[in-house]
Amino acid sequence: MADNGKRPSIVEWSLILVLVAILATTALLLLGDQVDRLIPGFTSWLRSWL
Repeated sequence: MADNGKRPSIVEWSLILVLVAILATTALLLLGDQVDRLIPGFTSWLRSWL
């Protein structure tokens, strides 16, 4: 993204953070059974926010 020696802009960081959040949420929903064994009720709480 920022090959010209400049630091990544706020917009680039925002896009990266949004993508990471979407991927993390998707992974948690797909791995819901394993996560629920570690943190009981976590996936139902997560789904209530979506």
